[in-house]
This record gives sequence, C-alpha cells and structure tokens, in this order.
Amino acid sequence: MSSSPLSKKRRVSDSETKTGSHCSSSNSVRTELSHTPANGMAKNSNDAEIDEGLYSRQLYVLGHDAMKRMQSSNVLVSGLRGLGVEIAKNVILGGVKSVTLHDQGQAEWRDLSSQFYLSTCVKRTYLCINPVSLSPVLPVSTCEKRTYLCINPVSLSPVLPFYLREEDLGKNRAEVSQTRLAELNSYVPVVAYTGALTDDYLTQFQVVVLTNSPLEEQQSIGEVCHSNGIKLVIADTRGLFGQLFCDFGEEMLVIDTNGEQPLSAMISMITKDAAGVVTCLDETRHGFESGDFVIFTEVQGMTELNSCKPLEIKTLGPYTFSICDTTGFSDYARGGIVSQVKMPKKVAFKSFTTSMAEPEFVLTDFAKFERPGQLHLGFQALHSYQRKHRRLPKPWCQVHTHIHTHTVVIPSIKSNQIVLVTCAEYNRCRHHSEMLTYSP
Repeated sequence: MSSSPLSKKRRVSDSETKTGSHCSSSNSVRTELSHTPANGMAKNSNDAEIDEGLYSRQLYVLGHDAMKRMQSSNVLVSGLRGLGVEIAKNVILGGVKSVTLHDQGQAEWRDLSSQFYLSTCVKRTYLCINPVSLSPVLPVSTCEKRTYLCINPVSLSPVLPFYLREEDLGKNRAEVSQTRLAELNSYVPVVAYTGALTDDYLTQFQVVVLTNSPLEEQQSIGEVCHSNGIKLVIADTRGLFGQLFCDFGEEMLVIDTNGEQPLSAMISMITKDAAGVVTCLDETRHGFESGDFVIFTEVQGMTELNSCKPLEIKTLGPYTFSICDTTGFSDYARGGIVSQVKMPKKVAFKSFTTSMAEPEFVLTDFAKFERPGQLHLGFQALHSYQRKHRRLPKPWCQVHTHIHTHTVVIPSIKSNQIVLVTCAEYNRCRHHSEMLTYSP
C-alpha cells in the first residue's frame, strides 16, 4: 500500500475561474507548501484531481460539484478564540483553496480554557490517528510537539488537539495558531494576518467568517461583503448561548432546500382535464406539497408524460394532486411512477444592517417563540456594555438589567430593549432618577 496521500485520485472537469493567492504582507505569516498541490487537487486551468482517499467521506455526502466549489474558495476566519479556532479547523479539514487566520489580540490566560490550540502541557494518552492519511499511530502524550487527531479509546469520541500552549501567552493568537492549524491538512495553505480588515483586503475572499467581533465591525464588514458578493457568516457564543447570522448574497442558488431524499409514489389513475388529476395507490400517501416538481416514468397509455420536463403540482389530498393540461394527451391505461425532483431555488439574503432592523429568526423550540428575540436583544446589550466599559461583565458579578420600550436609532422601528448596567451606575441613576436607554 502506498504511503502517499495522493494514492487515489479521480479527475473531474473544472470550469470555474481560479482566484490568485493572497498578496504577501508584513502582517502575514505563510506556510511553505512548495511541492504540494492545493486541496488535494491539481493546479491547472483545465482539470482538477480530487484525492478520494482523503476526501472520500465528503465526496459521498457533498458530491464532486460541491467539492469543486470548495476548492476555489479563499476563506477568512477572524477571531481565534475558542469558536474561531474550531471553525478554522473544520474549514481546513474540508479542503478549501486557502484559509487566512485573522486576530489582532494577544493570547491570554482565559484563552487556555476555550482555545484548544492554547493549552498547558498535560500528560494524557489517547488513541491517535494521522489527520491526513487516517492511519493509526502509536499513542502519544499531548505534551509532545506533534499534531494528531486523537480519539478517546473508551468512548471513541474525538479529543481536541492542543494548538496553543502556556508559552504562547502574550503572543498573537493568529500567529501562534497558524503553524499548528496548517499541520491538519497539507493541501490547504494557511496564512496568519494581524493587520486591519480594509475593504480592499476583504475583496480577495469568497467567504468571510467573523467571531468575537464588535457590533460596529460586524456592520461595516457586513456592508462590504454584501455589496461585493462575498459570503458572510457572523458567529458568537456567550456561555451556553450562541448567535449565528448568514448573508450569502441576494441571489444564492440553493440546489436542495431541505436535504431530504426525493419522494416517489405509484400511480393508479390520471384524468384528462385542464388540470389533470393524478391519483396514487390507496395504501401509500404521496407526501408531496404544492409547488413541488415531479417527473413521470413507466406510464402506459398517457405516454406523453414520460417525456415531459419536471411539472409543478398542486396537492388536492393525501393521495391526489393536479398537474398540467392533459386534454391533448392519450388516454391513461395503467401503471406509472411519479418522482419528486429537487429544483434549484434562488434565495435572497438581507444585509447585516437590514437584518438588525428587521430580524428573521430560526425557531428551534416551538414552545418558546419569544426566546430568539430575547436572545437577540441580549447579545446587543452585551455589545453595548462592552463598547462602554471595554470589557464584558465579570463572571458572577451582579449586573442590573433594565427592560423598557423606546424608539431605536433606525426610524419607525420600536422594540423592547435590554440594558445592562453595573451596580454603581444603577445606584447613581436611581438616585438621580435618570433614564437608562440603549440604542443598537
């Protein structure tokens, strides 16, 4: 068996335009990959070779078309605390064209508890495998200067590698994480950048991910990404609570809107009407919804349906639905199978600024309809507190919360606003009967 990770390839056509690599900067650190093809794919304008030995699981789930799109994506991950480094790890292992790590902060003691590339040297033994070849290696202690994908031998759950160590305290988080993150996938160039995120610098990326960023930065970068067609993801975590915003542009083409397997049903009757009615066998519900598209196969008699393009349907009941005008078709005889077809759909995303004024929430718990809105206001209040005090509320520190209704900065928008103030501010304002307000 060959030890090379390129032992198994498949050649696919690639008509997408390849973007250039990042420009060198005094604020960046680059991993040297002089003889390694990017992403496990050949660097040429006509063909691309996907390493099926490395990306076999992704190819099975995503397919070659999605992998080709990934290989042409330059990704920026800003914020290298716990959430940011986890995102960077997954993106690098996914096989994109390149990843740029951005952080202007220095590693702190508190980062050791969340940023798993920052850690003290602890003696533990795990079952380790090479993250590229997936071959097992001898168990090693985490204090050794190696990067492996470690698995608990009892629970078989993955154990996070340690990318930042105690000696990295005081150093830039992006720079000290870059070397160890780059070891995860030698096919993906990983760059550390510590400069400002200017408009010109952002335009070289296809995807921008922001974590642990202030609200003002989210708004400014959000406008740049939306106007330049750059996919934007803003993510944040506060304790057990999380927040996620996505802006994939005004014309995002979605191939599969629900991720479910296409439905199919057997036909028992098709009428000749202005809107032909299709009846399925009584023992099985068709499961279709109005607006779905279907194709017909093995229909006898009304054979014109077998060569029709996907038809939009309107459900009439659990066993019936209507299709197009069938008066000009032959009489239905018997048999036939109707199958659902996933049709591409364009989805328009709002910009970050527009979404702040008119938020649309994804419900995960239908027993708590108001919870997403409350968390949205809570995150805004934390941004306001951090902007005023240049820090977050200290753990276990009593913070007073004021909830009231007033007009925010955006015209004609009214909503409940949450205000976090310190004990000293609360006592002073209460003594002077001052009104505490918060405007996002």
